[in-house]
Amino acid sequence: MISQKTDTNVLVITTIIITAAMIATGGYVGADVNWDLRSYHIYGGYRWLHNGYNHDMFAAQIQSFLNPTLDAFIVALMELLPPRGVAIVLATMQSLSAPFIAQIIRRTLLPGLQDMPPAYRWPAIVAVMAAAMTGAMTLSQIGTSYGDLLVAVPMLFSVMCLCEIATQQTIRNNTLCFVGTGFGAGLAVGLKMTNLVFIPAFILGLCLQKKPWAERWNLLVVFCAVYIIGWACTGGLWAWKLWDETGSPLFPFFNGLFQSTLIDPVTINVDPRFSAKSIIDAVVFPFTTALGDHPGAEPAFADSRIALFVLALPFLVWKGWRQWPFQFTLLLTVSYGVWIFAFGVQRYALILEMLSCVAVALALTRIPHPVSRALAIILVAILTIATTSYPNWNNRIAWNSIGDHGNWLNVRAPDILTAPNTMFILLGDQPTAYVMPQLNPENAFIRIGGNFRLSPDSRLWHQRSMRIAQHTGSLYTIGHWEPTEDEAMFLHSTGWIRTNETCLPIVTAVEILLACRMQHFAQG
Repeated sequence: MISQKTDTNVLVITTIIITAAMIATGGYVGADVNWDLRSYHIYGGYRWLHNGYNHDMFAAQIQSFLNPTLDAFIVALMELLPPRGVAIVLATMQSLSAPFIAQIIRRTLLPGLQDMPPAYRWPAIVAVMAAAMTGAMTLSQIGTSYGDLLVAVPMLFSVMCLCEIATQQTIRNNTLCFVGTGFGAGLAVGLKMTNLVFIPAFILGLCLQKKPWAERWNLLVVFCAVYIIGWACTGGLWAWKLWDETGSPLFPFFNGLFQSTLIDPVTINVDPRFSAKSIIDAVVFPFTTALGDHPGAEPAFADSRIALFVLALPFLVWKGWRQWPFQFTLLLTVSYGVWIFAFGVQRYALILEMLSCVAVALALTRIPHPVSRALAIILVAILTIATTSYPNWNNRIAWNSIGDHGNWLNVRAPDILTAPNTMFILLGDQPTAYVMPQLNPENAFIRIGGNFRLSPDSRLWHQRSMRIAQHTGSLYTIGHWEPTEDEAMFLHSTGWIRTNETCLPIVTAVEILLACRMQHFAQG
């Protein structure tokens, strides 16, 4: 009993140190200006916060239709706090994953360490905790608007609750845990739909509990009910808005299932570059990641955590299928399988990186000699951390380059661009929608390029063409260059041509955009 209490204290102290380090990192490393922030976080968050979507048409490309609840919270912070304060608040919230990891380690790993001398056991605990919280996707996102580390908090809470359920003999007096399992998962999926990859594993894990079938069915029913409640809290309002305006709660995704008449009934894959195309791809993927080939992200990085988990699999399935170590292994394996074929984007596997460290240490507990076991866990953790290299998302600049009072990217535009009854046509697939709050949000922002490809026969294509053709005020294109030939041809088809005037500069903290005036002409 004394040993377990001391082990818990070691975990608590380690958690406090890691949490403090994450918060300090968020306030030190520089201001976040990542691609997604400029593409749709600021735009979507501002529009959702200030109820102004009705003027625009997919200004942030297909990401215009992603749930902006988390982005609205971040934009609200930007409007209320100085820049460094925003990063510190975000880092503080992101660091809340640490106590949940600590509790998972306590329930999953500590039983296999109890025969170790404290001088070896405590460093092993610290090493596993440190390895879990220093993954490539974890540290690179601290203090940023990327939602993966934030939504990991409720999802890890769910894993922790599932762990508690699996290690208890009955579900009596454990209401918080089996309610928390579904509610946390629902919150995470509602905020970011990519977390759906974990739900099949949760359901399977509940079915495999070492409990009578009546109790397992109760678990499943409660899980589904509170999952829906959690999802409704964070994603229900946005899904209702999409349903009301487009006829699909997931528009434009899964349009073959929830069909909207605005576009063709096809399934849209935003970015198919990263997902595995075969079983061989799925098996090789974590090893190429460990070697620095980074198939799951554009910037270079290396992380061996998931690869080590794959190598450890034969040593993890030795426990009975109704024991928690086997269920924990199954949770990671099923989630990895769904993720690699559905997305393959490394940021979405952040939770798998964290939990893989626990699983690898669990596999090493099979080493019979206590001291050798501790040394192996410590050595593997140190090597894991030492061989990790972190991606450069091109998302950090000096704090004094950032604006305040909501103008995070310090957008400065000529006054003429803030005139009422002006329409802005966003060009190409580069992030430009972030300038909207500083260019009179009452005006319309419509994109004609980007990753949301419309069929010329679709209703949405015709609606966009009519909106542009019937506009009676000023019209400017915004982009990193003047309209391309295809973009100019589309605008010509709606009655607009480029004027001879020089394009106006929109100066920001990271780039200079061009606003080029268009002139209406009589067609026919």
